[in-house]
Amino acid sequence: MIKMAGHNAIAVASICILVLLSSVVIGGVSADNDVHESHSMHTVRVLCSVAMFKDECINTLGKFAHSEHFSPGDYVKAGLKLALDEVVKSLHLADTLLPKAEHSKQPERVKMAIDDCKDLLDYATQRLSAVFNQVGDPHIYKEETKSWSLRLWLSDIITYQTSCVDGFVEAQDPELHSVMRHGTVNATELTMSILDIVTYLSKSVDELGSDLNPDKLVENLA
Repeated sequence: MIKMAGHNAIAVASICILVLLSSVVIGGVSADNDVHESHSMHTVRVLCSVAMFKDECINTLGKFAHSEHFSPGDYVKAGLKLALDEVVKSLHLADTLLPKAEHSKQPERVKMAIDDCKDLLDYATQRLSAVFNQVGDPHIYKEETKSWSLRLWLSDIITYQTSCVDGFVEAQDPELHSVMRHGTVNATELTMSILDIVTYLSKSVDELGSDLNPDKLVENLA
């Protein structure tokens, strides 16, 4: 019985040691992953700290935080691509409103608002595409004229989206106004966040260096 008890004690002790070792190994791997994730996510959080819609910005750009090689310019491009996708969705949404115009109090004015909205959103997609093709170049933030044009285009995109929505107020159709307001909110807020980030990068490029070094970015804003 004593020998049996001794064997049991040894077995229990061995299991405890194995569990402890497993915890250390797994904990070590998790810690490494956390460090990797926190470095990229910290860059995202710092970038988004200058944005008006910080939480939405972090949630959106955080989707790309798995890449440790992403520069601030890469995050801006990724955000613009998502904004472009959202504007295209809004454009498709506007197409679905035409049948509802017939049941409006002022169908002709509503149809005009829909047509204007589609034109404005089409302009927005064109400008977004143009901006997307430029923001990845870190040197653009060093050239004042190009940097200013970049910010002006982003402001235009926001204006196009808000003007699209406001057109339904003028057409006196609160239902369709609500539909388009909710349908464009993601694109508008994301574009505004990108504008805030681009403005910051343009003003701080001397401190960040020509490559928009993310470590310097973190140091500047953290």
